[in-house]
Amino acid sequence: MFCMAMRWHKLLSPKFWRALSRCHSISTLWKSAKQEPASREPVILNAVVRDVLELTAAEIDQRGVALIAHLDGMETVVTGDYVQLQQVVLNLVMNAIDAMVSIPEADRILTVTTERSEGKAVVRIEDSGTGISAEHLTRIFTPLFTTKEKGMGMGLAICKSIVDAHGGGLVATPAEERGTVFTFGLPIAETGSGR
Repeated sequence: MFCMAMRWHKLLSPKFWRALSRCHSISTLWKSAKQEPASREPVILNAVVRDVLELTAAEIDQRGVALIAHLDGMETVVTGDYVQLQQVVLNLVMNAIDAMVSIPEADRILTVTTERSEGKAVVRIEDSGTGISAEHLTRIFTPLFTTKEKGMGMGLAICKSIVDAHGGGLVATPAEERGTVFTFGLPIAETGSGR
């Protein structure tokens, strides 16, 4: 039996094993995302956004994307898991960059905004891409739904689950001129200096 298993292991392509490993990773992340935040601590939302923009600076530059960042001067603090919130912002920024790949470089604009609104700390990530159809917008957060050729349809579902677990909400809307805006809001922490 062991020999047979070894033969099957050799016959199956490396792509199969990579895909299987990726599926396991996504399954693990999805399970963790559906739970409460791993840690609850004061988090400065601007710090999360700044870290992500630093992490993606080279990618933004290589893709010929112009970055416009309007960060709230209040340095608003929320309560939650820093790493999970970083994952949300990173996914949304990378999606925005990917959404502009088919348009001329001169038209690629990524706008990232943080602000306070109605007792919430709000992050808004807008791209100037081709946009998402009204039909797809209603399904965009559904697990395994994707508009990408090589997408797995888990990124946005996980983002929404993480934001929900933090007591907030994540929505996608068409931009005023073209492209898509992803907006999430989190309750503002009552006290705490934040990380």
